[in-house]
Amino acid sequence: MRRGEIWVGNLHSNTGREIGKIRPVLVVSDDRLLKACDVVVEQIRPLDSSRISEGPLTTLSPDEMASVEKSLRAVLGLW
Repeated sequence: MRRGEIWVGNLHSNTGREIGKIRPVLVVSDDRLLKACDVVVEQIRPLDSSRISEGPLTTLSPDEMASVEKSLRAVLGLW
């Protein structure tokens, strides 16, 4: 898995308002960490690699990845 790739992730075993189904997930971590997060930026969470199945489905362009990073900074208050 590499940063910017979209894979299929199993998000079952959710709690409260978390998404809990099979969904596309975007890898946003540094390539060296090999962790994935879905891109509902309000519901950032790490996923164990055992939850990732098919993929990569696609890879975001540099402009798309920059847009995601901007949204993540806003949600996390990192302006």
